[in-house]
This record gives sequence, structure tokens and C-alpha cells, in this order.
Amino acid sequence: MYLLVKWLGSFVDAQQLGQVFGDGIGYDLPNGSTLMPDVSFVSIDRLLPLDSPLDLSPDLAVEVVSPSNTFTEMRRKIEMYLTNGSVRVWVVYPDERVVEICQRPPL
Repeated sequence: MYLLVKWLGSFVDAQQLGQVFGDGIGYDLPNGSTLMPDVSFVSIDRLLPLDSPLDLSPDLAVEVVSPSNTFTEMRRKIEMYLTNGSVRVWVVYPDERVVEICQRPPL
């Protein structure tokens, strides 16, 4: 996960797109839930003073699946992010070396 934060952070910083966060940053979603993705990105036009938890949904949330995560739990998280303002969710399956990319349907 550290490498993903470093790689994504370098790209975002070079393009001055916003801020990448590692785990430990909570997001208070508009529906009242709080989620803490493994990696997240917030675009520069949505950045607020950096208090945690952030009172918004990240533009990109990355969840790394561990053996203790259930399929139902991951589907619920994806739905919560996307219905509360996130544009994309990456679900990383490290054992399979697969990344599932989920995004909101166009309006």
C-alpha cells in the first residue's frame, strides 16, 4: 500500500491535482457514515482545512481487500462511497493481483 500512496502521490503532486492520503484519514460521508479507505485522493478544488475526519467523500477511494473482508462488506463500502459523492473506487485484491475499478454512472 505504501508504494501505491507514493506512486499516486507523486503523480498528483507533479500535476498539482490535489492531495493523496494514506490510511488513517476518515471521511464523514453525507449520509452520516464514516469510512476510512486505505488510500484516498481529494481534488484541489474540494480540499478543505485538513481536519480528520474530513466532512466529504473522497474523489477516489482505494480499499485493499484482506482475508477478513467479506464480499458483502466490500460491496456495501463501494456503494456507500459512490452514492455519497466519490467518483471512483479501486478495490485491490493483492493475492490475485487484480484491481477492480468502480465508478458512478454518468448523470
